[in-house]
Amino acid sequence: MQHFLLSSEAVDLSVEDIASMSEAQVRLLIRQMRWPDTKGKPVCPTCNHDRVYEMASGRLKCAACSKLFSETSVTILHSHKLPVRTVLMALFLWVN
Repeated sequence: MQHFLLSSEAVDLSVEDIASMSEAQVRLLIRQMRWPDTKGKPVCPTCNHDRVYEMASGRLKCAACSKLFSETSVTILHSHKLPVRTVLMALFLWVN
């Protein structure tokens, strides 16, 4: 299986594309990057269980250990205060 960052979707991504995305679209993109083996389906960072529920708040909850987490939990983005789209644009500009 090819990693997301090596895929044509990632190569064709521009800062303008990210700027035009909604927060929900950016979160889906981060899911695809974070969990490429499950095609973006979240996996609990605590117990690696793949049965995860999305709460109304947008947070994710593991069915096995009941821990709450998000797409950015246990990453360098976990304690950001800016919108995820802004952080992703900054990272994109820094990397490129």
